[in-house]
Amino acid sequence: MTEPALAVFQPEATAGEVIEAVRRLAERHFFTYVYVADAAGRLVGVVTMRGLLLADRAHRLGDFMLRDPFFLKPQTP
Repeated sequence: MTEPALAVFQPEATAGEVIEAVRRLAERHFFTYVYVADAAGRLVGVVTMRGLLLADRAHRLGDFMLRDPFFLKPQTP
């Protein structure tokens, strides 16, 4: 029932960089959140589209992402 996350970026990415990448991704895919993952691929935060668009383009995702997001694991019933 799940699909791979498409909008995944590292905390060091700037809002401006991510906005440009999201524009390209949105031409072909629908998604609601930007996922923030560490170098090992572990989810460390999420960013809403509103939060991304209102952020200063120079700010890094790690500065304004929502930390400790709720997520389901494969073994969750």
